[in-house]
Amino acid sequence: MHDLEIRVDIPAEKRREFLVAAADFLERVPDPEIAPRNCEVFERHRFPNHFLWREEWPDRATLELRMASSGFRTLIGALRALGARYEMSVMHVEQRINDQETH
Repeated sequence: MHDLEIRVDIPAEKRREFLVAAADFLERVPDPEIAPRNCEVFERHRFPNHFLWREEWPDRATLELRMASSGFRTLIGALRALGARYEMSVMHVEQRINDQETH
């Protein structure tokens, strides 16, 4: 299993737009053949406007299809249009578990 994580910092004045866009992206599944097992958006409790977008994928090949899709390009384009700073990472679930055990 692989996770795609996008850490997003949204300008305060764009918060509402981001939440509306995120809800829209989460509700529609553009291509059921490459739908994630799970997709969630979390806001950091003590840091308003700092979000974690997390998608869970069964394998690397399907995740790579997602990252090459027009839906993914639209998501990244929306983040840029909102003036968001973002950082992406891809992790194998075993890597994440090992990282948690060492901290």
